[in-house]
Amino acid sequence: MIGGLAASISLLTLSGWFLAATAIAGAGALFNYFYPSASIRGLAIGRTVARYVEKSLPMMPHSEYWRNYACKYSAELFHSAQQC
Repeated sequence: MIGGLAASISLLTLSGWFLAATAIAGAGALFNYFYPSASIRGLAIGRTVARYVEKSLPMMPHSEYWRNYACKYSAELFHSAQQC
C-alpha cells in the first residue's frame, strides 16, 4: 500500500513539474524531455505493479497466517481488545 501511494504522489509531482518545464521550454529554453517522460512511464508501471500486488496478496496461500499476525500485533500496538 505504501509503495502504490508513494508512486502515485511521485507521479503527480513529476508530471506537474514536467508540464511546467515544457511550458518554459516552449519559450525558448533547451529541454530534454526523454528522461522525465521515461520517469513518468516507470512510475505509472510501478504504481500498477504495486496495486496488483496489493490486490493479489490476500489471495496467497498463507494469507490467513498474515491476517492473524497483523491482527494480533496491531491489537497489542494500539492496546485494543478487538477479536480477530
